[in-house]
Amino acid sequence: MEKDRKVRYIKKSIALGILISLSSFVVILYLTVTEETVKALVTIHPGYLIAAIIVHISAWVVWSVKLKVLTSATGNRLRLVDALKMVVASVFAAAITPSHVGGEPVRIYMLTKSVRISDATAIIFCERFLDLIFLILMAPLGLFIFKDYIFHSINSGFFAFLCLAVLLVVIVLTLVVSLFRHPEWYLTGLYKLLRHIKGQDKAKNLIDMVRENLYAFITSMKMFITQGRRELIGALICTVIYWAMEFFIVSLILMGLDSPPFIVHAFAAQAILTLFVLIPLSPGGSGVAEFGFSALFALFVKSSILGIVVILWRLITYYQNLAVGGVVGLSILKAMNEKR
Repeated sequence: MEKDRKVRYIKKSIALGILISLSSFVVILYLTVTEETVKALVTIHPGYLIAAIIVHISAWVVWSVKLKVLTSATGNRLRLVDALKMVVASVFAAAITPSHVGGEPVRIYMLTKSVRISDATAIIFCERFLDLIFLILMAPLGLFIFKDYIFHSINSGFFAFLCLAVLLVVIVLTLVVSLFRHPEWYLTGLYKLLRHIKGQDKAKNLIDMVRENLYAFITSMKMFITQGRRELIGALICTVIYWAMEFFIVSLILMGLDSPPFIVHAFAAQAILTLFVLIPLSPGGSGVAEFGFSALFALFVKSSILGIVVILWRLITYYQNLAVGGVVGLSILKAMNEKR
């Protein structure tokens, strides 16, 4: 029964994400389609689109290398092919959950097949923290390039969305820092909550288990900082390469439509957009991604091709994740069931 409930949840999340995304396509196309749009479709260069697909898949490989490097920092080994399976399966989970939060638990779970849960949690935490550092460093570029639009369009809600995204990042960072400095605060609060739900004895057993894993996680994090600096630098390089490849996809799509690539503007816009997608409104950021993308790219991309660019970008970065990630995820589940 629990399995059926999870399957229903996955189906509903996929359906909702796709419905919101397709509805966004319809609205954006309605507002942007002209005769030039038809001409652009007829003269589109498929080679650039194929290149964009290859770049997206190659970015998964770079992400896998990053996971492998971080795993080696804990004294464990991870095969590249296993890391790639984790990445592809997790992008499916991310695509059906708000703020893409479903990806991390999947990678942690799959990593625990090779490493301790505390090490797995530390690896994924470092992985996402490096992503956050890159996006925070890129954000000022985006704010500088789009400052007139962002700070003079408060009524559009754009500024409010940006503030909310930044606030979420600040809150998460604050909680993480305080967790490292005062873990007992959180354990005490959690114990009080569980005591009312589970009873004193069960609550104590659960807290003892959480305490053991939490302190092991903190120890693993300290090891990263003190002994795994070379691996952290390697993972940081992978982070930069990964995001550069992902952000370059839009430029390839633009070149396929005989438009300038606007590389700097595209990178800056996507750095801001990635922060927007952190807001937990819909599965895979559907709706937020499409309309946020349109709002930012409308500032430098011709309106006649904007709708096509949005659709092609989401087909490559969202629908491809759903399709490939779903197939890989199902194959992994099938293999696990056969072992049982």
